[in-house]
Amino acid sequence: MEKGCAHLEARIKKCHMDAVKKSKAKNKRGAMLDLKRKKLLEKQLTQKQNQSFNLENQLFALENANSNKQMLDTMKVTNGAMGAVMNSV
Repeated sequence: MEKGCAHLEARIKKCHMDAVKKSKAKNKRGAMLDLKRKKLLEKQLTQKQNQSFNLENQLFALENANSNKQMLDTMKVTNGAMGAVMNSV
């Protein structure tokens, strides 16, 4: 995922540089196309970054749920042990 983001960033930078070169060469149409391509790539980069953020959030939620399950399992065991102690008294 990070490789893809780095690749997109490099392509964005290249599109920007190409647009500047074409603008200096008085090629407005080519420069506009490069800027449009850059904008499209920036949208894709934003989507990839959002996907990565969502995956990290889901991973955090999964770890939290696993921790809660372990805690509940431990509480069940201790509750059973306390019940056994109370019954023996």
